[in-house]
Amino acid sequence: MKKPATKDLPYPVTEPTALMIEMRKKIEDIEPPVKWNMGTWNFSTWEPDHLHWVAPSTMTLYSDGSIVGTVGHLAVMRRTGWPLDEGIAWWPCVQIDLLDDSDSMLSQITVSFGKIPYKFSVDNVSHTWNAPGIPQHLARISKIKGRRVWEPDGNDSPVIIPITPPIPIP
Repeated sequence: MKKPATKDLPYPVTEPTALMIEMRKKIEDIEPPVKWNMGTWNFSTWEPDHLHWVAPSTMTLYSDGSIVGTVGHLAVMRRTGWPLDEGIAWWPCVQIDLLDDSDSMLSQITVSFGKIPYKFSVDNVSHTWNAPGIPQHLARISKIKGRRVWEPDGNDSPVIIPITPPIPIP
């Protein structure tokens, strides 16, 4: 029986559950640029269909908009050209949702550890990003939701992609 090729069917692979950071206190009397740790996610090993995201892996968000992420091992071994030994590059990303008290989205930020080609791996990855959406909404953030996503390579997107919320924020 011939196995179907999936070369033309790449789709994002999203982690089934998101990790949540609940803010311990409201930030009404602190003015940026005071920098404090808003929370840290400790990600477990996640290897969906030969896309490897191996612990230890953490991501820390700070009130000034800086985000620091580390991963023990990232690898792309997903074959997409069966029966040939070929595949595409993937982007390991973390989607971050900034939520208010009513769980309405204030901002969404996506950060990536960079493009990883087929049959390539990297160890002890560390990266720092700057997300302007965090200090902009600091007084209204009550929860931060994070989810890992493997995005198939299709374009060279910027490392941080701020997405405007559907309703204007006063």
